[in-house]
Amino acid sequence: MSSQILLTSLFSFVSASGADSFGSDLLAIISGIFHSILFLIGLIFSFLLSIALLIVLFLAAVALYSVDKAKDLWIQLQSTLSHICTAVHDSIALKKFQSLEIFHSQTARAHELEKELSGLKGQNRSLEYTINNLERRIKGLQILSIEKSVEKAGRVDTSLLQVPSTDDASNTSPPETYLASQ
Repeated sequence: MSSQILLTSLFSFVSASGADSFGSDLLAIISGIFHSILFLIGLIFSFLLSIALLIVLFLAAVALYSVDKAKDLWIQLQSTLSHICTAVHDSIALKKFQSLEIFHSQTARAHELEKELSGLKGQNRSLEYTINNLERRIKGLQILSIEKSVEKAGRVDTSLLQVPSTDDASNTSPPETYLASQ
């Protein structure tokens, strides 16, 4: 809803100015915003002036009836306005203090996070170094394992793989006994 009002007011600024180029359109928008701010300042000033006038008229009417009653009302009005101004001032000061306190706590937290981040970066580098070392050791062990497998394959007793020839007449036993004798 407020965006529609804003767009409508911007459109009215431009259309009411009679601008014919982009630069003049931009100036018309800025001028319209400035005039709107002046209007709001004047509206607030006139509202406060009207309330003050109504209070003065009310106190003058009470003073026609009883001057003492008008003085009492004036003193009550002054104390009420004083309490309201003090409360507004205190709430503004409290908000400023809270925002300042939040800012300081956020900056302190940011420094803590930066320190923690630098520590984590160091740990990350250390872990990456450890991972690289472990990967190198794994590759070395894999290569060593492959070499041992090749050595074992190379040392296979080839005599076990020999099948007795048919020319050998002295050896007519079955292969199981032949293997057992070897």
